[in-house]
Amino acid sequence: MSFGTTFALTTRPTIMGKKAAVVAGHQLAAAAGIRMLHAGGNAVDAAIAMAAAAAVLKPDACGVGSDLFLLFFEAKTGSVYALNASGAAPQLASPAEYPDGTISNLGLRAASVPGAVDAWDRAVARFGTLRLSDVMAPAIALAGEGMPVSALFASTLAKNEEILRRFPATRAAYYPAGRAPTAGEVLVQADLARTLQAIANDGPGAFYGGAFARALDSYARESGALLRADDLASYKSEWREPLRSRYRGHEIIGQPPVSVGIAVLEALLILENFAISDLRDAGAEAIHLQIEALKIAMTDVRAHISDPAFVGERAVPELLDSAKARQRASEIDLRRAGTFRPHDLFARAGTDTSYVGVIDADGNAVSLLQSVYHVFGCGEVIPGTGVLMNNRMTGFSLDPSSPNVLAPGKRTLHTLNPLMLRAPDGNVMVCGTPGGPSQVFTNVSLVTRSVDYGQEPQRAIDAPRWFLTPAGELHIETSVEQSVRDRLRALGHRVVEFEPHSAAMGGAGIVKVNAHGVREAGADPRRETYALAY
Repeated sequence: MSFGTTFALTTRPTIMGKKAAVVAGHQLAAAAGIRMLHAGGNAVDAAIAMAAAAAVLKPDACGVGSDLFLLFFEAKTGSVYALNASGAAPQLASPAEYPDGTISNLGLRAASVPGAVDAWDRAVARFGTLRLSDVMAPAIALAGEGMPVSALFASTLAKNEEILRRFPATRAAYYPAGRAPTAGEVLVQADLARTLQAIANDGPGAFYGGAFARALDSYARESGALLRADDLASYKSEWREPLRSRYRGHEIIGQPPVSVGIAVLEALLILENFAISDLRDAGAEAIHLQIEALKIAMTDVRAHISDPAFVGERAVPELLDSAKARQRASEIDLRRAGTFRPHDLFARAGTDTSYVGVIDADGNAVSLLQSVYHVFGCGEVIPGTGVLMNNRMTGFSLDPSSPNVLAPGKRTLHTLNPLMLRAPDGNVMVCGTPGGPSQVFTNVSLVTRSVDYGQEPQRAIDAPRWFLTPAGELHIETSVEQSVRDRLRALGHRVVEFEPHSAAMGGAGIVKVNAHGVREAGADPRRETYALAY
């Protein structure tokens, strides 16, 4: 007798459960999601509990000052809802406020209105089964009672200490002993706990119209920033109709603009014109096709997509038209890398985000991304609140010819693009990843690996990864064979090599229902991503 060893190795097994599964960017966030499910909550309650917990555990990536995008599949109706909780630019903001032609990454002048808190409340109020105070309880405990500092967070704090310590409230929040905490120490965030408790008690009004809004307004005026209490008071996240497309019989569901998720759907429509399953996964031909399809899609996004309230949505049907995709597919040269002219699109793209995915016992599913944009956002914690602010304003263009040009009250184009698939049998899969400009490339590879190659979640996530930077460099893990990398160079790609399972390639998660009704989940070894199921 012996153990079976016929399966191919992965970094960890695909997690399976008969009732529910979750994935999150920290194991304690994933545990918060499972706790909500055991307490009688549904997928929305679990997702928001994980998002709120991650905002405490990973403030460098997704604090309370975040933006948020969410897709919700309601099993009993088969409907999908998209929640856009991206924040608007301050009413005082305009290109004239940045006469040197750039928006600095650091400082509160880079912050837009944070949308995550409003989204937490609106999602739970409309579709949850628990109270917001119940859903936020794990996050409040982690902030008030203290959290163990992970190795990744400790390293990130140490790496950014010189920059962050210049802001007194940030220094007090994350360096309470006068130095970066080490892995395994306990970090208490008392100010943040009070802010979260006020939200739990009184709803989002405590954040957008209460003590936090007053503290932000006072600090912004004092520091020369542009946000005001009125900007917060007028904020509302928006329920939108999700984008829908098809790929080899699967329905692909994505976030509408201002998310760049439309690029994933357009690229898949282009790729449907090629026999991907006949090509070797992570082979030169397959990688070349994915890169070239996304070059086309991302250039189209740059030319046409921004806040629909300012530029409309007339380009969306054309970009998702299958006949147009066939035409664009014919433009791909299989023997040579095409040109890539993204101009200012994500010229200083952020990288820090956190993904949450969940499918519950009833089949409800959530795919969610939450982000402060760059690592530690703008670097500024609002004094007395514990809330680190985003620097999403740096996503705007200052070029008046760009559809994404900065304007008062406008939402900038977002890299965040949580994804959802429905198989021909009706079963759902959710996926997403942090990673700034790499997100669309990772999502396309996760879909092709799941659909074209039939890979289970963990294998699809573990497999080699690559993405094209805004500067046109092809960043690629060296787990891609040397001969493949050489072939890509010969095709004209500017290859830059990264170690296998590099954190630069994101921290993806997948949750799906398989053909037997079992929930399966995979989590990325590249970051602190964890999956749980029962």
